[in-house]
Amino acid sequence: MIIQQSEAATIEVKRLKHEGGLMLCCRSWARAPKEAQMRSRMKQRFEEALGKLASGLSKAHGVNSYAKVLQRLGPLEERYSSIAK
Repeated sequence: MIIQQSEAATIEVKRLKHEGGLMLCCRSWARAPKEAQMRSRMKQRFEEALGKLASGLSKAHGVNSYAKVLQRLGPLEERYSSIAK
């Protein structure tokens, strides 16, 4: 259902059933490019952090144990949870 439409922006609203309750999903087509850019930037940062972690594996004094790699990977997954899925 469209609740507001103008030359500059269109706002769409959907009512969804979610875990026994209702959820209201709002989408603005004017914000879509901005949100795509934000996701792209987050993905790039996550991949750079993974690259740093991977390069540390090949260094002489880098982190080489499996447990330490998982310990460093945990915060990255938490910080970039929407990208790390």
